[in-house]
Amino acid sequence: MPTTFYGINLRLAEGLQRPDGVPLYCTSIQEVQAVMKANKTARFKSFSSQAEAEAFSRLAADPGEGAAPPAAPSPSAAAAAATGAGGEKPSPYKNPSRPDFQEFRKLVESGDERGVVAAVARNPRYLISSGDTPALLREGPRHNSLHLAALRGRDAVCRTLLELVGDPRLFQRLYPDDAPEVSAGGCGVRGCTEDGDEVDNSPRRVAMAGCS
Repeated sequence: MPTTFYGINLRLAEGLQRPDGVPLYCTSIQEVQAVMKANKTARFKSFSSQAEAEAFSRLAADPGEGAAPPAAPSPSAAAAAATGAGGEKPSPYKNPSRPDFQEFRKLVESGDERGVVAAVARNPRYLISSGDTPALLREGPRHNSLHLAALRGRDAVCRTLLELVGDPRLFQRLYPDDAPEVSAGGCGVRGCTEDGDEVDNSPRRVAMAGCS
C-alpha cells in the first residue's frame, strides 16, 4: 500500500477539462517524472492520502502564475550538436548553461523537491554530464547534487535524487538509441555517492548517512 501520493496539477484554467490519460495522482517519483515530461506546465505535490492528492490535482490554475518553464531542446538539433562535440555520444539533451546549473543548485540546496524533479524532467543533464559522470554543481570540492543535498540536510531531495539516478530510464532518455542493457550500466547511485575531496567528512559519508 503506497504511503505517499503525488498530486499532479496541470494548471488548467477554470472550466477546462483534464486530458484523458493523465492521472490525478502518482505513487512514485518515476511516474511523476513521466507526467512532468509530457506536460511541461504541470506541478506536483506529495500527500499522505490519495484524496488530498486528487483534490490538489483538480485545483484550477492561479491567474497570477508565471509562464511555464521552457521545453527541452529538440532531439534533432541537440543530437546534431552532440555529434560534433569531440566524439561524444549523440543525445537529445545538451549540458545546461552555467546560470541554469546555478539555478538548479539553488533548488537542491533549498530543498525544492518539485523544482528538482521538474528540472530533471526537462533535462537529465542536470544530474548526468556529457561524459556520463555525475554533473558537478561545485567545481572546487567536486560536489554533485546529492552531495549538496546531503550537506544541507535535505533528506527528501536526497531520496528523490537517489531514485532518479538509480532508474535506468534516465539513461534511456539520454541515449534512446542505446540497448536497454547499455542504459542500465550508467553511473547510477554509486557514481553519485562517490567522494568529492577525500576528507574525513567526505560528501559520500554524509550522503549515505543522511539519505539512506
